Amino acid sequence: MRATIDDVAALAGVSIKTVSRVMNKEASVRETTKDRVLKAVDELNYRPNAAARSFASKHSFTIACLYQNPNAYYVTDLQTGLLNVLRKNNYELVIHPTSFEDNWQDLISSLKNQARVAGVVLTSPFSEHPEFLAALEKAQIHYVKIISAPPPSEESADLSSVFVDDFDGARQVTKHLIELGHRQIAFIKGSMDHYSTQQRYAGYLSALSEAAIPEPSSLIVSTEYTFDSGQKTALELLSRSHKPSAILAGNDEMAAGVLSAARKLSLNCPGDLAIAGFENSPFSKQSWPRLTTVHQNNIYIAELAAQRLLDIVSQSNKELPTLCYNPRIIKRESTLGED
Repeated sequence: MRATIDDVAALAGVSIKTVSRVMNKEASVRETTKDRVLKAVDELNYRPNAAARSFASKHSFTIACLYQNPNAYYVTDLQTGLLNVLRKNNYELVIHPTSFEDNWQDLISSLKNQARVAGVVLTSPFSEHPEFLAALEKAQIHYVKIISAPPPSEESADLSSVFVDDFDGARQVTKHLIELGHRQIAFIKGSMDHYSTQQRYAGYLSALSEAAIPEPSSLIVSTEYTFDSGQKTALELLSRSHKPSAILAGNDEMAAGVLSAARKLSLNCPGDLAIAGFENSPFSKQSWPRLTTVHQNNIYIAELAAQRLLDIVSQSNKELPTLCYNPRIIKRESTLGED
């Protein structure tokens, strides 16, 4: 049977109230008492019930996450990272797959009145929408945004955000293609409604500008972040008389579609066409040749967001740094060829 708070109190020789104070990390408990309670917790493998703790303390121990990303790999990594932090702190996680086109006023009401969340982790497009953020603040719901942007200056630090520098990631991978001698570099980008798309596009253009390469407007196509979209767009690009020698895709799923298109056309990769993606998802490692990509550790990014939200919820007095994740390029056979 599952251990209860009464079992922990009995084994540690303390009151139920003391166990509650230890589990809530209150500073008023002596270290010797705290050690005794935590030892009993470990021995009994005790896991507090979030609903019961919330009811007893009038403080919620549930965190919600809102997302609208159809990529199953991303969602799995996001959930894993959040749980890595929340479980250690005895918080529960509620996942909300939803669409921004839904009635988000009702969603905020549900988070506040039914789920009674302590806070919310926001991904795109929720993290990018000023009206939605203002509504959360009005409802007095704490939040942390995972957002695509370069790190801000110290004067404009935003402690409620985890910044992902997609701009520099795209700039790095485009420079890599240029250094290999490519000048006709196509870019298959996702929807420009997302900040990440805008930032990756801007990084691509920046690298071209640095190399004095004119923007190849005819080789820039916007589509969906899917395998089929990448394949269809690549087939169209590669059917032209003025073909690209390299294609950068906005994510690995699209890049895998580009690789499939190259095979359909009997093109050698990277001899006839170099291909690069973004995110370092399983797609990049399971294809052959393996895809050059930009590593984006979504588990770690989610861990940063969860810990920052708990710091905000607990009103920690410790000085909080600005959080920024810097992607890095991983060079593989789709641009370099085999050794």
